[in-house]
Order: sequence, then C-alpha cells, then structure tokens
Amino acid sequence: MKSKTLEFKYQMEIVFSEPIIQHSYAVKCEPKDTMRQKISDLIIRIGPSEAKLGETDDIFGNHIYYGNMTEPHENFYIEVSGLARNSGTDRREEKLNDRALGFYKYASKHTVPGAGIKGYYQKLIERNKSYHTLNDLSKGEYFMGELYKDFAYVSGVTDIKTNAEEAFQLGQGVCQDYAHIMISLCRLAGIPARYVVGFMIGEGYSHAWIEVASEGYWYGLDPTNNLYIDANYIKVSCGRDYADCIIDKGSFLGNARQQQNISVKVAEVL
Repeated sequence: MKSKTLEFKYQMEIVFSEPIIQHSYAVKCEPKDTMRQKISDLIIRIGPSEAKLGETDDIFGNHIYYGNMTEPHENFYIEVSGLARNSGTDRREEKLNDRALGFYKYASKHTVPGAGIKGYYQKLIERNKSYHTLNDLSKGEYFMGELYKDFAYVSGVTDIKTNAEEAFQLGQGVCQDYAHIMISLCRLAGIPARYVVGFMIGEGYSHAWIEVASEGYWYGLDPTNNLYIDANYIKVSCGRDYADCIIDKGSFLGNARQQQNISVKVAEVL
C-alpha cells in the first residue's frame, strides 16, 4: 500500500438537560507520532469559552487534555483536527520498551480469560500444526484470522462493561470485544499485547484494535476486519484494555441527564 496523508477531525459534544457546576474532565483524543504516522497541523478547540485546558501524559504515553469548569453550563465540547502522514509499507508502530512490557503481559480487568477463552486457545494451537514454529507476530496474525472467522460482528449485544470472556461466550460483539478477546489469547500465549483506540477511513466513530510485541517492535492488528494496521488508520491511544483508553472521562455536580454526540471524519488528502 502507498503512503497516505489523512485529514482527520474528532468532535465530541455533551449536552446536559440542566445547568451543571464543578465539571472536571479529562480527554484522550490527540493522535500521537509513531514510526508509521506523523501528525501535523493540529488544532484543539474546547468550549464553552471559560473552559480551561491543561495538558499531561499518562503512564502509557497517551496525551491528556484536562480541566475544570466551576460556573454553571449546559454543554461541553472538544474538537481535534489535523493531518496524519502515514507510511504504507512500515508496519512497525514503535520500538519496544522492556520496562513497560510488564503492563501488557498479564490479564487486565477486561481481558481475564475464563474457561471459554482458555479452551478456544487450546483448540487454536491444535488446529495449526506449525503453531510452535511461528514468531509472536505470526501467532498474533493467526489468532486474528481465526477469531475473525469464529466471532460475529453484531452491535447492541455488548456494552463498555462487557469483558472478553462474556463477549466470547456470546460469540458476537463489536470492535472493543474483538480486541479484548484477542488480547486475552495473546497473553495466554505469552505475547505482550495492548489495546489501541484510533480512527480509520470510512468510520463515523472511533475504532479499537490491538498491538502485539514481536522481535523488538510493536505491530498493529485489527481483528474486527482481519487486517494489518496500515496507512488507512490513525492511532490515538493505547493501554492494557478499554479502561485505559476511554476518550472522555468526567464528573460534575448536578442532577442533569447527559447526551453525548461523537463524530469522526477521516479522508485522504489527494
């Protein structure tokens, strides 16, 4: 695949049914530079106008915008736009940091394997007679292909609280569930694996995939679509599972109901 320049815009708005106060927020929505992608022309907009915006990084290297609004308000929005210049040939995301690998070797809250995933893992090994000759990336690619065949994409049957084992028992779910199950399989195999949130061409929302550690580098795999991460994808954040990559977290005082509207637009710049 050829290299591509992608123009992206992420918009998130929360509308409250009545005024709230003491609104604290933390947003992870800024794409990061990797070996595969370079970000430029970044613009951040936040509102209402009195909203403050601080910046920091979390322990996984994700960039966070945060702040607090004390005055009453009925809506909150943030918009991030820019360009991503993506390599079409280099599949590496970044070099391995051995000190950080411990985060990704062991089961986390959403990826603990139960009897179903453990049994499936053993069946996958038995299906492939050459399994033990594969390197970690090839094992991850094998898991991805089998999961793609055996699991069904169906929206509305799981939610953000569904863990890997629950989704596996259902046999269906969305990108978050594909990612959690595949991470669980990789970690059973002793392969460090991490959860990734990002954008891709043709999606109106954020998308989830995984990265596996192999021979000194992280590589991206998308089990929902059975694809290597390529020039059509923009990486935003990574962590042990979904909980480490929530785009918007917040708290406020008030009894208001809230409605969140999210839009992601990604298009190639020709």
